[in-house]
Amino acid sequence: MEVKQNTGKYNYNLALKDYRQSILQAKADWYKNRILDSDNKAKESWNIVNEWRVSNNNQHKNISLVVEGNLERNPKKTSEMFNTYFCNVGVEIHNSLSSLNRLSIQTAPVGDSCFSQFKQIDELSLSTILSGFKGKTSSGIDGISMKVLKACQSNLMKPLVHLVNVSIMGGTFPEGCKIAKVRPLFKKGSEGEVCNYRPISLLPVVSKLIEKVACDQLTHYLEANNLLCGRQYGFRKKKSTKLALIDFVNDCIEAMDAGETVLGCFTDLSKAFDCVDPNLLLQKLAKLGIRATVLGWIKSYLSNRMQITEVLHETKFKIKSVLSRPKNIPCGVPQGSILGPLLFLVYINDITEKIPESNLFVFADDTTIISRDRCINLLEIDANIKINEAAQFFSENKLKLNPEKTQYVCLQTHQRANSKFSRTPNISIGDVELESVSSVDFLGVRLDGGLSWGEQLDRIECKLARGIFVLKNLAKFQNLDLLLSVYYCLLQSHISYSIILWGATESNLKRIFTWQKKALRGLLRLPRSSHCKDHFIRLGLLTVPCLYILEVSVYIKSNSNTLLHNNQHNYNTRFKNNFAVYHSLSLFEKTPKYAGLKIFKALPSYITEIHSINRFKLALKNFLIEKCFYNLGEFYDFCCPNPRFSPSPT
Repeated sequence: MEVKQNTGKYNYNLALKDYRQSILQAKADWYKNRILDSDNKAKESWNIVNEWRVSNNNQHKNISLVVEGNLERNPKKTSEMFNTYFCNVGVEIHNSLSSLNRLSIQTAPVGDSCFSQFKQIDELSLSTILSGFKGKTSSGIDGISMKVLKACQSNLMKPLVHLVNVSIMGGTFPEGCKIAKVRPLFKKGSEGEVCNYRPISLLPVVSKLIEKVACDQLTHYLEANNLLCGRQYGFRKKKSTKLALIDFVNDCIEAMDAGETVLGCFTDLSKAFDCVDPNLLLQKLAKLGIRATVLGWIKSYLSNRMQITEVLHETKFKIKSVLSRPKNIPCGVPQGSILGPLLFLVYINDITEKIPESNLFVFADDTTIISRDRCINLLEIDANIKINEAAQFFSENKLKLNPEKTQYVCLQTHQRANSKFSRTPNISIGDVELESVSSVDFLGVRLDGGLSWGEQLDRIECKLARGIFVLKNLAKFQNLDLLLSVYYCLLQSHISYSIILWGATESNLKRIFTWQKKALRGLLRLPRSSHCKDHFIRLGLLTVPCLYILEVSVYIKSNSNTLLHNNQHNYNTRFKNNFAVYHSLSLFEKTPKYAGLKIFKALPSYITEIHSINRFKLALKNFLIEKCFYNLGEFYDFCCPNPRFSPSPT
């Protein structure tokens, strides 16, 4: 009897296994046929990936808004409500601010530079600009997508060149290009509140083409004459959130190494792009030397702008688009535009007249102010002065600073934090006390007061766990090329973004490297205990330690003029290439600057002597893929078994 029961259970398990394998095979065949039958195989593959991702769909249909306690479901009325709110939000914020602080700008230009006339553009230049746009299928109010324009560019190039030149040389922006189509995108909170939606603007493609030509020439003028704040990292070439984070961490740790406490105040502005006053902006442009036709063109670009709001309404048989009536936009820079971000940078550029540039870290509208001092009382005074100066600047420029969302954190060593003389400074804007926190979000990274990166690593692990879940499920029925694309997008991107900040600590690298090996085993459907080194090399994947070596070496190479030469002497000795950076704290050795110099000096000379950044990066990447280092110790043992220099300062 027992034998029969065991035999029946065995047969059941076999049948269950065959059934599950048949289901997986059927799914695999269905997905493969779905990709093969699609016109755009890459897009369809990512549609499948997104179906497996755990995320919210923010493209809402049939939006219902709360009006006096009742739900308004009529799509025409909801579109009008959205349009009224989006158009008037800047004016409402202006009205809520005190009229006592109003800015009067001296229009005398900064320096002798002047930009009064755009240069005409030819067909070749415009064709190059057009080829730089992505062939998106979305369209503005004109119904023409960038994909259609690019497909027809050979026939339309001459009239497009004529249209662009007439606009920029005549100082007038076409009226038909000033109408934006806006779609509301849900953020968070109650779905019935109009303030919980973000406007996504779609502009006519011809508008973007004209803007791009003007923006390139205006950017060249501002950058060539060094007119923009050096600590502005947003929307600029060779500037990024990553560089802002690196500079911030380097500055803070250098101050801590000098025995100082750093107080970072992270401000929050309400609807900053919507609150730009066009008249103030034009005055600031004039102060920077923007004159005559160029200034007149920008004035034309900003005036008489309109927008309509589109909401999607799903019926039993179809999804239809419902449009509001056009409404004038009295203030703000056009969102979704090419030129808007640059104009905003100009608008807040003169914050350096209130606060020294060395105390600022700015990324578009995210402004961080730092103060540093050995004495906590003096630090408190300095921080209060600077944040109130910033608040006055924002108020004068009709920007609203949110004290409730503005936070500050003290960055200091554990010894100073635990000292009997230590205390938390009290910072306030006017009569409103700001919130003191132990950690804060800064440009996508979680910063804690000791710069230990524990919370940031927790966040990365959560993202990697979600990515591995998607990867393991897709690995059952997807090809290797797609799986590698998913790996780069959902896993490596999260690892590499901030690794230059926390990667100098071996325990941090080991912690994330464990997750990376889990991902590789899931991608290739390997057993848990299988070795991964050969698979890393075969697939051309960089290990976590190799990713850190690559990121920090590229940073040093990109800034070699300032970082390498400042730490060497000019005497022709055996140890000429040594570097010496004097410091007191072991934490200083974890900075991207110090750790990067140490790693860069250990690299083979045939790599470091390459002048081109791109060729340097490619050669280093190939070297790291081939060697596949599992930790920094392996790297140093291989590169300098008998080191000719001591990476430690003398």
